[in-house]
Amino acid sequence: MAPFDQSSPLNPLVGETTGHISKLAGPGVGITLGPVAIHCAILRPGKNAHLASGPTEVSGFAFAGDDRTVARVDVSTDCGSTWTHADLDPPEHPWTWQHWRATLTLPPGEAELIARAWDSTAAVQTESPATVWNPR
Repeated sequence: MAPFDQSSPLNPLVGETTGHISKLAGPGVGITLGPVAIHCAILRPGKNAHLASGPTEVSGFAFAGDDRTVARVDVSTDCGSTWTHADLDPPEHPWTWQHWRATLTLPPGEAELIARAWDSTAAVQTESPATVWNPR
C-alpha cells in the first residue's frame, strides 16, 4: 500500500475542473452527518441572575432541524415538576431558530429555570446533552 500523499491539501469544496469553490455547497447539498437533536435554550434571564419573586419574563430560542419545526416549548421553575407552555414565534425561514417567551411566577428563594422543546414529529428534547451522541 502506498503512503498517503500530503503534498497537496484535500478540499472537498474545490471544483474538479475550475479550482474555485463550488457553488453547489450549501444547505440541502451533500450529506448530513445525522439529524439535529431538538433543543432550546433560555436567553433571559441570564445564568445566575438574582431576581425578585413574582412574575418574570423568560425568553429563549429553539431549533428542530431537518424538515421539522418546533411545535412547543415548556418552561419550569421547579426542576420539571410542573411546566408552563411558552408562546412560540413561527419560524422566519426553514432552518432558523424560533424565539419563545413565557411569563412565570418565581417562588421566594432560589429557583432553577429549565426549558424543553418538542418538534413537529413529537420528539422531545433530552434531559441532558450527555444522552445525545453528537450534539450540535
